[in-house]
Amino acid sequence: MKRIWILCVALSAFSIFSRQLFAEEKKFALTFSGSGNWNMKKEVGVLAERIDASLFWRAFSFRAELLDRRSLYPWAPDNAHTGILMGIYHTPTASRLLYGALDEWGLPARIKNPWTRAAPFAENHAPMASDIKTDPSSKEPSTYLYLKSAKIGIFSGFASASLDADSNAAFGGGVSADFRNKKTLRIECFYTGKELSPRTASAWFSEEPSLPLRGFRIFGASAVFSSPLFILATDFASSETFAFGRGVYANIGVRFGGKTRRASPPWAISFAGDGVSERYVGRDGVEPGAGFRYAAKFEYFGKNSALFRAGTNIRAERFGGDFERCSGEFYYRFPVLRNVPVQFSRVSFNLARNASKTPVLDDYEAVAGLNLWKFRAFFSIGLSSLSWSQGAFPYPVIDATSRWESIKFSGDVSYKLRLFLLSAKTGCLIQDEKESLWNVSFSSSFYGKHGRFTFKASSEDIIGFSHDFKNWLMTVSWRISL
Repeated sequence: MKRIWILCVALSAFSIFSRQLFAEEKKFALTFSGSGNWNMKKEVGVLAERIDASLFWRAFSFRAELLDRRSLYPWAPDNAHTGILMGIYHTPTASRLLYGALDEWGLPARIKNPWTRAAPFAENHAPMASDIKTDPSSKEPSTYLYLKSAKIGIFSGFASASLDADSNAAFGGGVSADFRNKKTLRIECFYTGKELSPRTASAWFSEEPSLPLRGFRIFGASAVFSSPLFILATDFASSETFAFGRGVYANIGVRFGGKTRRASPPWAISFAGDGVSERYVGRDGVEPGAGFRYAAKFEYFGKNSALFRAGTNIRAERFGGDFERCSGEFYYRFPVLRNVPVQFSRVSFNLARNASKTPVLDDYEAVAGLNLWKFRAFFSIGLSSLSWSQGAFPYPVIDATSRWESIKFSGDVSYKLRLFLLSAKTGCLIQDEKESLWNVSFSSSFYGKHGRFTFKASSEDIIGFSHDFKNWLMTVSWRISL
């Protein structure tokens, strides 16, 4: 009975667009893809397969997927996941009716767990949307309906509704307006509620107390104004959980400048900030923890696809508190030059610090890309160190108390030979007072008119790789489109 309302709305949408169904010939597409891997020494193996069938008819497309993932050995029937996914799409408006495991974007995803996502820059505030997953998943299937109206003057609107396997409903809606000179305004809202499963303490003196079956609901809203040289975006979410309390999450992002070299000026600068209260529970029913975060990014767009980017974000446990976590990035993509046999493709440097506990963990990483005729190579080196410095400073500092923890480096070389792509990769992790860990892998891919086929062999034991076949991890993947 709880799914009848979705069926009624779907039939209404079908009647609105039915006039467009019978004026154009049909087109059919079929895709087979999958992968399998096994290791004879560890006696483990996994097979994942996907069949995707699509029928295109006028302004509609009909899509069905069969996804399957299971263990080859040891055989474990409980670990097998098989799912059927179906979707009906209306291409001009992007309206859709879906069933199966879904991927989410936009506002529902941004308020799920803020700390597992990148900083909320204004350009990252994508519109609310969902689509069926393209890889095998143990996620329970959902029914999802998204309806978007045609433009009425400068306005257009949308509404969405979903129902998961436990009959928990979620609703979304919004309106957008397109003004002159490519200026747009989009406002969205989202609401869902459900019962969170009981939680038991993991230990006798656990920091997370036991919690009973409890009600939970969350409301979110978003507003985005964009123009060619300016973007302003913000999100707000409020959660209420029985026996736990209310909490809020909010973010704001602003961007000045262009998006490409053709824009004037050929640069862009972005700022963002977000905060989470102590009692906030995310869309996934998990408390992400209180915190406050600042972020900034500068980009310069050069000629021939050149790009320079520098950015940083810092995080504190509360507003006005000491910043204990940070990360920074410096990235440069070299301009693409024709008929030049040797050139760098990109270089980058990343650093991070976690001072939330003692000792402080500092990470550094440098990456360089090089093109040598038809060869493409990437090299990276990383360093992790521990520090017992008392002063709270958000960025890594090397002082007398610093001691290195590990060093890792890797190299990746590939060569394109007509329809074949050959690649090799090796790496090493050197840890203090521990044995060094080496790994190596080789892969070969064949690209044809209707798809690709890839074979890969890898090992975590670079010495045993050359003579012990059972130590190899073999992987085969394919994709065939008809």
